[in-house]
Amino acid sequence: MKRFTIVDKDPKIIQEVRTICEEYFGFHYIEFCINSDEEILNQFLKHAPDLIFIDLDNTLKDTTVFFLNILQCFPTLPIFIGLSFTKEKAFEAFQFEMSGFLLKPLNELNIRKSMMKYQKKVDKAFENIICLKSHKDYHYLAVDDILYLEADNNTTDFYLLGGKKISAYKTLKTFEQKLPENFLRIHKSYIINSLYVSRINYTRKKCSLRDLSYNIPFTRTFIDNICKINENLSLKAQLVF
Repeated sequence: MKRFTIVDKDPKIIQEVRTICEEYFGFHYIEFCINSDEEILNQFLKHAPDLIFIDLDNTLKDTTVFFLNILQCFPTLPIFIGLSFTKEKAFEAFQFEMSGFLLKPLNELNIRKSMMKYQKKVDKAFENIICLKSHKDYHYLAVDDILYLEADNNTTDFYLLGGKKISAYKTLKTFEQKLPENFLRIHKSYIINSLYVSRINYTRKKCSLRDLSYNIPFTRTFIDNICKINENLSLKAQLVF
């Protein structure tokens, strides 16, 4: 269950946001003490909420110092939505890399719109992650880190940036149907991430991938995919003959 908190001194605002987040989006509310900036920061680090609504008017003693600390402490910035009675604070929210801004007094429509934008952002992030499951072992991979896949009987080996290899107990065809369109099959045993292709040699029927010291073979059966990769790369490159 996703967790959220509201850093604001106005109980009416807290209740308005809570009602929508809890009843309609199924979030779990974490109540924070807001006696000092240090205490708020400590609770952020302790509870790590997924979404934070934060007042930019008078709740924080020093907003700039507070967010500098946030940027230093979190490897990935939590999703913040700033709250204020003045539009000028929207620029401040932008400076602090917040994901959204709501003008007070709040209304139900704007809160819902912010939540939908948040959900869309989260869904997009998870589009780039796949899970390889084996019994009770769950392995999560960033799609952008995958160089190529190789079939090994009824299993598939994933070769990643940095030289790491991970095996999955499913066939290559299973992943061919699930991966993004930049992953193309070029051989009965290989699917490559076309974004990493650095060379195509039609004579030797080999593909070179960036960060890989050896070549991947392709066959005539999948020549259409090779031509598609070559065409896409040619459109982005400056050709020199």
